Amino acid sequence: MDSLTYIKEKQRLDEYGLIKVEQGKEEENKLAYGELNTRFLDMEKQYRNKDEFRKKMDSYQETKKNIEEMWHKNTSVKVEELKKSVKGGDKKTKDYYKEFSLEQIELFIKNSDRGGNSKEYNDVATDLELYNRVNRLGDVNESLTLLGRLKESCDTYLNNRRKKPRTTNGKIRRAIIEQISDRVNKMLNDNLDMIRTSAKNGMEAFSQEQTEETVNTACKTHYDMIYHNLQGNLELSEEEVAKLDSDMETILKSVYTQRVDDNQSNTMSSKFFNAIGWSEHKPTTVNYIGNEEVKKSLLKKKVYHTINTLPGKEDAVEQAKQLSGLLKEKNRQFYSDGMSGRGTYLAVSSNSKTASDEKTINHCWTYGENIGSVQLTMILNENARMIAYDDLDTMIDNILAKKYPKVYQFIKNSRSMIRTRQGQEYYTMLAALFGYNTVKCKLGGCNGEIDYYVTCDRKALTISVEAMTRTGKGNNDKDPVDLTD
Repeated sequence: MDSLTYIKEKQRLDEYGLIKVEQGKEEENKLAYGELNTRFLDMEKQYRNKDEFRKKMDSYQETKKNIEEMWHKNTSVKVEELKKSVKGGDKKTKDYYKEFSLEQIELFIKNSDRGGNSKEYNDVATDLELYNRVNRLGDVNESLTLLGRLKESCDTYLNNRRKKPRTTNGKIRRAIIEQISDRVNKMLNDNLDMIRTSAKNGMEAFSQEQTEETVNTACKTHYDMIYHNLQGNLELSEEEVAKLDSDMETILKSVYTQRVDDNQSNTMSSKFFNAIGWSEHKPTTVNYIGNEEVKKSLLKKKVYHTINTLPGKEDAVEQAKQLSGLLKEKNRQFYSDGMSGRGTYLAVSSNSKTASDEKTINHCWTYGENIGSVQLTMILNENARMIAYDDLDTMIDNILAKKYPKVYQFIKNSRSMIRTRQGQEYYTMLAALFGYNTVKCKLGGCNGEIDYYVTCDRKALTISVEAMTRTGKGNNDKDPVDLTD
């Protein structure tokens, strides 16, 4: 484990913290993982500033007590209601909990009160909380990674704690965790078997005939295999990794020959994200992005994107509608050119003391100098999975290029059918293999006052349908436009 692992974990925790459970209940929405989970605390101890970590641990017992009391208070009524649904049964046995969902079992595990939880118990509780929260987003691949962590915590508790507890509370706690463990192990095994089987079947169909459907299915299923192997969820032998690398290279060569939509860029990025399904994802749209939406965003700032009017077109409203997912047809994401990979480029005010939204907006308009250009206001939402350019570079060089050299070389060397800027379009494709959909670009603008990001999956964006359009060449020649009209 290295410092990058901690940076990635902290970033993901910030992203997961945006996912809400109950509207308006702030204390129930707050994740306890960063305060109580020993996996995270061990990383913090090693890589966080020592004085800051020591200060955090000085108040650890008080924080732990407050969180456990909050858990108990917030779940008491709900748990009593759940108990009423059970006819008979012994709460001290795992079978008592078999009809409950994992979200309902989370209530039981948080409600158990014996005057203070062990670290092993809280590891199970916080890993379960995190899994349930992220599972709400419907991303099976990401949920499976968290399911594997939950399995580790269950195994640690069941192996290290008393196997035959003496107290009733102790027996109930063990029974709950035994039920979680049984459920998690089955779900993991079933999902990983399905991933292997799907890739095998996808390759067989691809080998018989290369249609758009067989090519894309083979690409998606092999992408899943690579992702889970890189995440440590799927163990593969050296021979299996080498075969997966070779098969995926063969599939990507066919992906390269696929057609794209008329209003997509004819590039490998468009074809790759079409194949794995990311280009189909839609952003969230809202009428207006105000302070409340900004507070709930990943960067806690508005981000901006400007679309220039194409030659021969009256305006860029249709392209803005496409990006916003508001067209009925040909609505897959358009992948723009750029220095840090293809996708949707975003401008955001940096943390510089001289930075401002006004400067960012004005600078962003320089990418739409033609009359009819449209500027969109957005935020990065709870679906954003972000990585910095330099950190991605390190992961590519140290992990991907060594483990999957054929896939790495093919994606890196694939050239667009149109001119691309210094061949950098591959970064977002390589980021996607690790599960990242947003890259913070290496270079900013305006003397460090603006940061740039590029997003290759629109579900990471919440977009205001109230946009602005250029009506003239002056700075003030802008009018609002409603993209839903």
